[in-house]
Amino acid sequence: MKLPANHGVWLRSVVTGYYQYHAVPGNIDQLRIFKRRVNRLWRKVLVRRSQRARKKWEKFAPIFDSWIPPPRVLHPYPDWHRLKMYEESWLLRSQHYPTQNDRVSE
Repeated sequence: MKLPANHGVWLRSVVTGYYQYHAVPGNIDQLRIFKRRVNRLWRKVLVRRSQRARKKWEKFAPIFDSWIPPPRVLHPYPDWHRLKMYEESWLLRSQHYPTQNDRVSE
């Protein structure tokens, strides 16, 4: 099956952009569902272009695997970064402001 190369390049860039935005820990199942849906829609478009009988999924699997990358987690867990920033700001604040016990009574 011959495909125009620009379709695959465009679709890969769209899927990669989606992965880059949504690839956080805990979201890998949704990324797999997204890839499955993209494969299904692309297959519908390719089958519609053909005037022959429908082709099986096995025919399309190498095409999908070569153009659409597998999903993977690209970003670290977001709460660790926030927690670290909170701890640092809390430590800085606690050093600048005296507590009740540190105040000198007059």
